[in-house]
Amino acid sequence: MTETITRTETVPLRLLIDGRWVEGTGRRLESTSPANPENVIAAGGTATGRDVQAAMAAARTAAAAWAATPMAERGGYLSRAAAII
Repeated sequence: MTETITRTETVPLRLLIDGRWVEGTGRRLESTSPANPENVIAAGGTATGRDVQAAMAAARTAAAAWAATPMAERGGYLSRAAAII
């Protein structure tokens, strides 16, 4: 039995920069369903060089606090992230 799932809303594609989900400022990207290529399932702006620079600046700022976090605590965060994905 083959079943086609139809999504009624498009998932926004966002960038996580400095702890906030933001729209990329580059060209718009649309991802379609392989089962129904007319169905756009996700869409959003791609990252530009300026977006990447903002992300890198935020990462540099966060690096000192991350380095000061005890290794066992960092390992716990990474284990949780791995379990999620």
